[in-house]
Amino acid sequence: MAITFNKENLLLFKSRLETYESKESAVLPTLALAQKQFGYLSDEVIKYVAQLLEMPEARVLEVVSFYSMFRTKPTAKIEIAFCSNLTCQMKGMEALKHYARERAREIARMRGEGLVEVIEVACLGSCDQGPAIMVNRERQVGGVTKEALEQIFAQLPG
Repeated sequence: MAITFNKENLLLFKSRLETYESKESAVLPTLALAQKQFGYLSDEVIKYVAQLLEMPEARVLEVVSFYSMFRTKPTAKIEIAFCSNLTCQMKGMEALKHYARERAREIARMRGEGLVEVIEVACLGSCDQGPAIMVNRERQVGGVTKEALEQIFAQLPG
């Protein structure tokens, strides 16, 4: 199966492209769009984006590997990214991250692997709302508690 944007995303790509002086300048939004459609940026998707933007695959891969928001492997149903900056650490991030990892292991034992992944990122830019997390690289949550984590775990299918 050939990797291509669906009709809607192809139109969106073309309209976004018009706002940039060069195709290469559109690499970040194009990668974000590709990740949204395909779930992650496989080698084939990276090659497709490089072709669309008429740039070397190596340059696209450099961008993908630099930014933590891009995934190169399939991810869990729920990915919880914990902010690791000093402010979040002072507000209890380590204990919450430990709790989330324990719950993820428990869920894996009961229901199988690949449902919950807990990662750490450098900063989410929400120091005033710490401890902060980002769920599935889309929804940011501040002032996280164990109860808030349980609400996120409750969203798992089945």
